[in-house]
Amino acid sequence: MFLDKVSCQVVRDDEQIIANVNLTQILRVNITNGGNINFSFNSINDYKNGVGALSSATGVGASSNNSTPFFRTDFSVSSSSNWFLNFGADQATFIGTDNPANLLPLNNVGFTLIENGVYTPGAGSNLISPLTGDFSATAVSALLAYPQTLINKGALTNAGDILDNNFTIFWQCGTASPQGLATNPMNTINIINLPSSPAPDNYIANIIFELEAQ
Repeated sequence: MFLDKVSCQVVRDDEQIIANVNLTQILRVNITNGGNINFSFNSINDYKNGVGALSSATGVGASSNNSTPFFRTDFSVSSSSNWFLNFGADQATFIGTDNPANLLPLNNVGFTLIENGVYTPGAGSNLISPLTGDFSATAVSALLAYPQTLINKGALTNAGDILDNNFTIFWQCGTASPQGLATNPMNTINIINLPSSPAPDNYIANIIFELEAQ
């Protein structure tokens, strides 16, 4: 009896689908409070001591019109990649609106920068501030002309949402505050003692916030 050999072949069929990962760049800076900061010098005490919030912890200001909410700017950053924030006034000095010949140096205005989000400041962490040197109420930097790098990444990523990157700037004018760790201190002479004796006027400058991806 003879058996026939049966030869079997494996039959295959191939198809493909396309998997597409589309990473859209997200890059947003949002000012949520304090888009208009107004320093009003209405008394000799204001001229002698300055106006504005000196401490984020206590809200203590320098003069009679020292309510902290009026001298703070709250903003957040949402970015899908590492980022840095450029910042500064759009002109070299404050310019009088009544008389454009009246000028007031920018460094009579100072600010501190506070991080409210999840990320940790510091060179070995997520965030650094080349202007203030740190994120505390003691590092008072002068307002400078644009562009200045206000915030940059540290050794770790600073990509994240508004819970990660949430900040407050506390503003002051004419307080002659010490610089702390700031690289560019504000003017250490009060308004009343300035040699130029600024003329009464409404001095104005626009402050630019520009977010860039790294």
